[in-house]
Amino acid sequence: MSGSGIKPMSQSVSVTIASDQPAILVSFGGLGQQTMSASQPVVIASDQAAVPVSMSGTGPQTMAASTSVTLATNQTALPVSLGGLGQRLMVASQPVVIASDQAAVPVSLSGTGPQTMSASTSVTLASDQTAVPVSLSGTGPQTMASSSSVTFASNQTALPVSLGGLGQKLMAASQPVVIASDQVAVPVSLSGTGPQTMAASMSVTLASNQTAVGIGEVASGIVNGSVTANGQRVSAAMAKFNGASVFIKGTYAGVNLTFEASYDDAVTYIAVQAVATNGNTVLTTTGSLTNASAAYEIYCPGATHVSVRSTSWTSGTMSVRIAPYAIAMDPNPVVTGVLNANQSVNSAQWAGSNAVSGGANGSVGVGGLAADSAAVSGNPVQTGGRVRTAVDTSLAANDAMALTGTSGMQLLMKPYGLPETDWQFAGLITTAAATAARAAGVRNYVTAVQYQNTSATASEIQIQDGATVIWRGQAAASMAQPAVVLLPTPLRGTAATALNVQLITTGTNTFVNLQGYQAV
Repeated sequence: MSGSGIKPMSQSVSVTIASDQPAILVSFGGLGQQTMSASQPVVIASDQAAVPVSMSGTGPQTMAASTSVTLATNQTALPVSLGGLGQRLMVASQPVVIASDQAAVPVSLSGTGPQTMSASTSVTLASDQTAVPVSLSGTGPQTMASSSSVTFASNQTALPVSLGGLGQKLMAASQPVVIASDQVAVPVSLSGTGPQTMAASMSVTLASNQTAVGIGEVASGIVNGSVTANGQRVSAAMAKFNGASVFIKGTYAGVNLTFEASYDDAVTYIAVQAVATNGNTVLTTTGSLTNASAAYEIYCPGATHVSVRSTSWTSGTMSVRIAPYAIAMDPNPVVTGVLNANQSVNSAQWAGSNAVSGGANGSVGVGGLAADSAAVSGNPVQTGGRVRTAVDTSLAANDAMALTGTSGMQLLMKPYGLPETDWQFAGLITTAAATAARAAGVRNYVTAVQYQNTSATASEIQIQDGATVIWRGQAAASMAQPAVVLLPTPLRGTAATALNVQLITTGTNTFVNLQGYQAV
């Protein structure tokens, strides 16, 4: 083929290309985009991908300058610009149908801000439209004449309401309010705080089930505790008080409490005095108690704490309540002093109710504290004594001693000693010990002797203090009756020494009886 380059068809030769011929690069009339008259017609393959097409320039076109295009059914959304971007007037806008699932579109009606009714457009809100804030003719509270009636939704939450301004108002400038039936108590202050005079106070009717109301300076810091072991302490801070009451009760046994106070914030406790509310005896301990209920007063000005401490406990639980309070004065004051000289006494001062128990009005008299069990007139001085059932070895010369009586209420009038210290001896003897030695410091005394010798041999009979003869007599042979010897002055033995009786002649058969007592 003559020449090179592209030839016209009249100068070309038809060629059949082999089936396995690789692609041949073909150039049609030059490269680049050409006009339709300079372009070759081409049939696009049936599976050719989409070819981008530019129609008569770029940018939006008028309908007269546009070509109708049928988009593929699976064509993705195409960006469309209708008459330019931005908000337009209605005459320059295109009608648009919003999709059924289009989200809410914000709408501004004739400008921003509240509008008058004549400049507003009626709007029907969707049934599920959330609450829309509404401003009615300005902000702030309005008079009724400039307000609009509003019907609130049935589930509208509470709206804050300001009635004629904030703050407390006079009654004439206040709105009447009905309090809810389940309104909790409202605190009320009547003409200031603190105690008021009667003229400045309001009368109050207390409820029929009102609990007790404390008046004046009531106790504070009441402590309730218990004692369940030895060595336990229940204490209360005194604060501004100078005393406390202590109340105990419970089911317990063998509990003894010591009353104590601290003056250094419960670091150190010392014993203090207390007085039972049902008596006037000064106590530092309760003594051993079992199932007792009792109350005590403790006066300890300046103390920081007051307490009770168990010093013994057997079983159970004792409940303890300590209530600090202000005590006007010591419940059991101690008065001490010394008279520098003899002082005169005006007996008229003892008249009336000041008469001493047992004394007559106008005179000083002293009487007993209680009458005996028999009914008597007045309150005579009682003469008392002590019941003794054993020898009292503590008595010595010049000791004071009470009258002695027996447990059977008999005043001791018998000579010698107590019935409990009497002794007696009976035996059939030739020689024998009449009674054993007594305790140290205690002697044997003999007040009577009876003897009867039934043998045919006479004999001397002796009473001996140990081995010392302190009495002797003659026992005749074959006595028909016993001999009775009374000793107005008792035979006195040596302390802690046995008393013996003996027949000097052996072989006799003699009955002997002795009586006596023990004493120092």
